[in-house]
Amino acid sequence: MGRVPGTGMRLMTGQQGGPARPMTSVTSTGYRSTNDGQFNPLNMVDSSSAALAKLEVREGSAFDGARLETTSDESAVREQVTKDDEARAMEKEVNSLIEAAAENGIKGKYGAALEKAKEAHKKERALCRHREQHGLADQINLDLTFAVAFNLANCYHQNGLYDQALQTYSIIVRNHQYPQAGRLKVNMGNIHYEQREYNQVRVAPPALSGSDQVAVLSRLPA
Repeated sequence: MGRVPGTGMRLMTGQQGGPARPMTSVTSTGYRSTNDGQFNPLNMVDSSSAALAKLEVREGSAFDGARLETTSDESAVREQVTKDDEARAMEKEVNSLIEAAAENGIKGKYGAALEKAKEAHKKERALCRHREQHGLADQINLDLTFAVAFNLANCYHQNGLYDQALQTYSIIVRNHQYPQAGRLKVNMGNIHYEQREYNQVRVAPPALSGSDQVAVLSRLPA
Protein backbone atom coordinates (compact mmCIF):
# COMPACT_ATOMS: atom_id res chain seq x y z
CA MET A 1 0.00 0.00 0.00
CA GLY A 2 1.09 3.56 -0.62
CA ARG A 3 2.08 5.73 2.31
CA VAL A 4 -0.09 8.63 3.40
CA PRO A 5 1.69 11.75 2.17
CA GLY A 6 3.17 13.83 4.94
CA THR A 7 3.97 17.47 5.08
CA GLY A 8 7.22 17.01 3.30
CA MET A 9 5.60 15.21 0.43
CA ARG A 10 2.85 17.80 0.09
CA LEU A 11 5.40 20.59 -0.22
CA MET A 12 6.76 18.88 -3.28
CA THR A 13 3.48 19.47 -5.14
CA GLY A 14 4.22 23.19 -5.40
CA GLN A 15 7.66 22.80 -6.93
CA GLN A 16 8.48 23.61 -10.51
CA GLY A 17 7.37 20.95 -12.90
CA GLY A 18 4.53 19.76 -10.66
CA PRO A 19 0.84 20.43 -11.20
CA ALA A 20 -0.17 24.07 -10.56
CA ARG A 21 -2.62 24.00 -7.67
CA PRO A 22 -2.81 25.79 -4.29
CA MET A 23 -1.34 24.11 -1.30
CA THR A 24 -4.64 24.42 0.58
CA SER A 25 -8.03 25.51 -0.69
CA VAL A 26 -9.40 28.58 1.18
CA THR A 27 -12.46 29.45 -0.91
CA SER A 28 -14.89 27.86 1.50
CA THR A 29 -13.56 29.83 4.49
CA GLY A 30 -14.48 33.19 3.07
CA TYR A 31 -11.48 34.38 1.02
CA ARG A 32 -12.12 35.77 -2.45
CA SER A 33 -9.76 36.14 -5.36
CA THR A 34 -10.18 39.90 -5.52
CA ASN A 35 -7.95 42.87 -4.77
CA ASP A 36 -10.09 44.38 -2.00
CA GLY A 37 -8.31 42.33 0.67
CA GLN A 38 -11.43 42.05 2.87
CA PHE A 39 -12.30 38.99 4.87
CA ASN A 40 -16.03 38.52 4.37
CA PRO A 41 -17.26 35.16 5.59
CA LEU A 42 -20.96 34.58 4.98
CA ASN A 43 -21.26 38.12 3.47
CA MET A 44 -21.40 39.62 7.01
CA VAL A 45 -19.68 42.91 6.16
CA ASP A 46 -22.11 43.76 3.39
CA SER A 47 -25.07 42.97 5.62
CA SER A 48 -23.72 45.15 8.44
CA SER A 49 -23.06 48.06 6.08
CA ALA A 50 -26.59 47.87 4.76
CA ALA A 51 -28.04 47.82 8.28
CA LEU A 52 -25.87 50.79 9.30
CA ALA A 53 -26.97 52.75 6.25
CA LYS A 54 -30.63 52.12 7.10
CA LEU A 55 -30.03 53.28 10.67
CA GLU A 56 -28.41 56.51 9.48
CA VAL A 57 -31.36 57.18 7.19
CA ARG A 58 -33.83 56.67 10.03
CA GLU A 59 -31.84 58.95 12.37
CA GLY A 60 -31.54 61.61 9.72
CA SER A 61 -35.27 61.63 9.04
CA ALA A 62 -36.00 61.86 12.75
CA PHE A 63 -33.80 64.91 13.32
CA ASP A 64 -34.24 66.78 10.03
CA GLY A 65 -36.99 68.96 11.50
CA ALA A 66 -34.87 69.95 14.49
CA ARG A 67 -31.89 70.72 12.29
CA LEU A 68 -33.97 72.91 10.00
CA GLU A 69 -35.49 74.72 12.97
CA THR A 70 -32.06 75.39 14.49
CA THR A 71 -30.72 76.67 11.18
CA SER A 72 -33.72 78.95 10.78
CA ASP A 73 -33.27 80.40 14.28
CA GLU A 74 -29.58 81.07 13.67
CA SER A 75 -30.36 82.79 10.37
CA ALA A 76 -32.94 85.00 12.09
CA VAL A 77 -30.41 86.02 14.75
CA ARG A 78 -27.77 86.85 12.14
CA GLU A 79 -30.30 88.88 10.16
CA GLN A 80 -31.34 90.78 13.30
CA VAL A 81 -27.72 91.60 14.08
CA THR A 82 -27.21 92.82 10.53
CA LYS A 83 -30.27 95.09 10.69
CA ASP A 84 -29.08 96.48 14.02
CA ASP A 85 -25.67 97.25 12.51
CA GLU A 86 -27.36 99.01 9.60
CA ALA A 87 -29.39 101.12 12.03
CA ARG A 88 -26.26 102.11 13.95
CA ALA A 89 -24.55 103.15 10.71
CA MET A 90 -27.58 105.23 9.70
CA GLU A 91 -27.66 106.89 13.13
CA LYS A 92 -23.98 107.77 12.85
CA GLU A 93 -24.63 109.37 9.46
CA VAL A 94 -27.47 111.48 10.89
CA ASN A 95 -25.22 112.75 13.69
CA SER A 96 -22.56 113.68 11.14
CA LEU A 97 -25.11 115.72 9.16
CA ILE A 98 -26.25 117.57 12.29
CA GLU A 99 -22.64 118.48 13.06
CA ALA A 100 -22.08 119.60 9.47
CA ALA A 101 -25.17 121.84 9.62
CA ALA A 102 -23.97 123.41 12.87
CA GLU A 103 -20.51 124.07 11.47
CA ASN A 104 -21.94 125.74 8.37
CA GLY A 105 -24.21 127.86 10.55
CA ILE A 106 -21.24 129.07 12.64
CA LYS A 107 -19.42 130.03 9.43
CA GLY A 108 -22.44 131.98 8.20
CA LYS A 109 -23.17 129.49 5.42
CA TYR A 110 -26.85 129.34 6.26
CA GLY A 111 -27.95 127.89 2.93
CA ALA A 112 -25.53 124.97 3.20
CA ALA A 113 -26.53 124.50 6.85
CA LEU A 114 -30.20 124.24 5.89
CA GLU A 115 -29.47 121.64 3.23
CA LYS A 116 -27.59 119.49 5.74
CA ALA A 117 -30.39 119.91 8.27
CA LYS A 118 -33.00 118.80 5.73
CA GLU A 119 -30.91 115.80 4.76
CA ALA A 120 -30.46 114.86 8.43
CA HIS A 121 -34.23 115.05 8.98
CA LYS A 122 -34.89 112.85 5.95
CA LYS A 123 -32.38 110.21 7.01
CA GLU A 124 -33.59 110.24 10.62
CA ARG A 125 -37.14 109.50 9.44
CA ALA A 126 -35.78 106.64 7.32
CA LEU A 127 -33.89 105.35 10.37
CA CYS A 128 -37.08 105.29 12.47
CA ARG A 129 -38.94 103.39 9.74
CA HIS A 130 -36.07 100.93 9.44
CA ARG A 131 -36.19 100.15 13.16
CA GLU A 132 -39.96 99.85 13.24
CA GLN A 133 -40.02 97.46 10.28
CA HIS A 134 -37.38 95.15 11.74
CA GLY A 135 -38.57 94.89 15.33
CA LEU A 136 -36.13 97.47 16.69
CA ALA A 137 -38.67 100.12 17.69
CA ASP A 138 -37.43 100.01 21.29
CA GLN A 139 -34.09 101.37 20.04
CA ILE A 140 -35.54 104.54 18.51
CA ASN A 141 -33.44 107.43 19.79
CA LEU A 142 -35.78 110.22 20.93
CA ASP A 143 -32.84 112.48 21.74
CA LEU A 144 -31.66 112.17 18.16
CA THR A 145 -35.15 112.94 16.85
CA PHE A 146 -35.29 116.04 19.05
CA ALA A 147 -31.83 117.18 17.94
CA VAL A 148 -32.72 116.78 14.26
CA ALA A 149 -35.98 118.74 14.59
CA PHE A 150 -34.40 121.51 16.66
CA ASN A 151 -31.50 121.82 14.22
CA LEU A 152 -33.92 122.07 11.29
CA ALA A 153 -36.03 124.74 13.00
CA ASN A 154 -32.92 126.75 13.86
CA CYS A 155 -31.66 126.58 10.27
CA TYR A 156 -35.05 127.75 8.99
CA HIS A 157 -34.78 130.69 11.38
CA GLN A 158 -31.25 131.53 10.23
CA ASN A 159 -32.43 131.60 6.62
CA GLY A 160 -35.35 133.91 7.42
CA LEU A 161 -37.93 131.18 6.77
CA TYR A 162 -40.00 132.14 9.79
CA ASP A 163 -43.18 130.24 8.99
CA GLN A 164 -41.30 126.95 8.53
CA ALA A 165 -39.29 127.60 11.68
CA LEU A 166 -42.41 128.30 13.77
CA GLN A 167 -44.14 125.23 12.39
CA THR A 168 -41.18 122.99 13.24
CA TYR A 169 -40.83 124.47 16.73
CA SER A 170 -44.57 123.94 17.31
CA ILE A 171 -44.28 120.26 16.45
CA ILE A 172 -41.49 119.86 19.00
CA VAL A 173 -43.25 121.81 21.75
CA ARG A 174 -46.48 119.82 21.39
CA ASN A 175 -44.66 116.51 21.73
CA HIS A 176 -44.92 115.49 25.40
CA GLN A 177 -42.03 113.05 24.99
CA TYR A 178 -39.69 116.04 25.16
CA PRO A 179 -40.05 117.38 28.73
CA GLN A 180 -37.77 120.39 28.10
CA ALA A 181 -39.35 121.33 24.77
CA GLY A 182 -41.35 124.15 26.40
CA ARG A 183 -38.15 126.19 26.64
CA LEU A 184 -38.13 126.41 22.84
CA LYS A 185 -41.01 128.85 23.09
CA VAL A 186 -38.32 131.44 23.72
CA ASN A 187 -37.04 130.77 20.20
CA MET A 188 -40.58 131.09 18.87
CA GLY A 189 -40.94 134.39 20.74
CA ASN A 190 -37.72 135.64 19.15
CA ILE A 191 -39.09 134.89 15.69
CA HIS A 192 -42.30 136.79 16.42
CA TYR A 193 -40.24 139.67 17.82
CA GLU A 194 -38.15 139.87 14.64
CA GLN A 195 -41.38 140.10 12.65
CA ARG A 196 -42.72 142.77 15.05
CA GLU A 197 -45.59 140.47 16.00
CA TYR A 198 -45.54 141.62 19.61
CA ASN A 199 -48.98 140.29 20.47
CA GLN A 200 -47.79 136.80 19.55
CA VAL A 201 -44.72 137.22 21.71
CA ARG A 202 -46.87 137.67 24.81
CA VAL A 203 -48.52 134.29 24.21
CA ALA A 204 -45.33 132.34 24.88
CA PRO A 205 -44.12 133.45 28.36
CA PRO A 206 -46.80 131.81 30.58
CA ALA A 207 -45.46 128.37 29.70
CA LEU A 208 -41.89 129.38 30.58
CA SER A 209 -40.04 129.61 33.85
CA GLY A 210 -39.58 132.95 35.57
CA SER A 211 -36.10 133.66 34.18
CA ASP A 212 -37.21 132.79 30.63
CA GLN A 213 -40.21 135.10 30.92
CA VAL A 214 -37.96 137.95 31.98
CA ALA A 215 -35.61 137.29 29.07
CA VAL A 216 -38.43 137.54 26.55
CA LEU A 217 -40.41 140.37 28.13
CA SER A 218 -37.31 142.55 28.53
CA ARG A 219 -36.98 142.76 24.77
CA LEU A 220 -40.52 144.00 24.14
CA PRO A 221 -41.06 147.70 23.31
CA ALA A 222 -42.54 149.89 26.02
